[in-house]
Amino acid sequence: MRVVRTVLGDLDPASLGAVDTHDHLIIAGGPAVERDPDLLLDDEDEAVAELDAFHDEGGGAVVDALPAGCGRRPLILQRASRATGVKIIATSGFHTDSYYAASHWARSASHDQLVALLLHECVAGIDANDGEPTPDREPTGVRPGLLKVATSYWAARPQERQWLRAVAEVHHLTALPVLTHTEHGTYALEQLALLGDAGVPAESVILSHLDRAPDLATFTAVAEQGATICIDGLFREKYRPLSDVVNAVKVLVTHGHADRIVLGGDIARRSLRRTAGAPGMAGVLTLLAARFRDELGASVVDAFLTTNPARALSFTPA
Repeated sequence: MRVVRTVLGDLDPASLGAVDTHDHLIIAGGPAVERDPDLLLDDEDEAVAELDAFHDEGGGAVVDALPAGCGRRPLILQRASRATGVKIIATSGFHTDSYYAASHWARSASHDQLVALLLHECVAGIDANDGEPTPDREPTGVRPGLLKVATSYWAARPQERQWLRAVAEVHHLTALPVLTHTEHGTYALEQLALLGDAGVPAESVILSHLDRAPDLATFTAVAEQGATICIDGLFREKYRPLSDVVNAVKVLVTHGHADRIVLGGDIARRSLRRTAGAPGMAGVLTLLAARFRDELGASVVDAFLTTNPARALSFTPA
């Protein structure tokens, strides 16, 4: 039986409701935050407020897309889910190598060690303070429902390739779906090729951020291979006008690929939250989904928010 793994346990995919398939509730530290303090999202009350607003607009579930070693706080996610009724899917795997200090455990571990550490996290739960997931740490029981891989701008650096291979092996052992980070929307087809070479089928992959560079040929090739495209560039007009994304998605839908699209917010900055006066995570529904609904109709966008993520996030536990 296929399930979606949330921070409160495994659920029937049909129970998710409207899903924000790529977002960020807690980022408690790390090199990225040191470079840009606006990325620090360490306030539990703010996270709950975001979820409450999302829920009030009809939202049912959120993917917290922060992977291992980047400032996750699984117990906060668990408490926030209980407090708001919004289902939360946590993430394992790795970000780009720029997110990790030179001394981080993920850099020195061998392939077999990386696989063992990630597998331990997937079985016993994420460490409470996002430390190295070794058996001597007290497990939280909060298990990830996704694995993440990431590549840099138009390149997969050697460290990122090593992490990708480890994540692919953990995918084989757990059957968890794979979420990817494409830097500014680049290297998407190359990611699929690398994952395919490692035995991860495109049907198990969700590619994020492609709408930063909405190239119709890339969108079409990704959809034809059976992968899922996450349109998650809310408030990203500095990359392109939203109309470019809407037009590319309309062509995909016309060509029969409406089942390959999901929506997200990627609200990873405090300045974009409701507490800062911005629309926040609820904007996935009030702005992004509303815009697509005006262009494509309610039934198509309902699939973007419910049917498609329920399929893309579900798996049969190994």
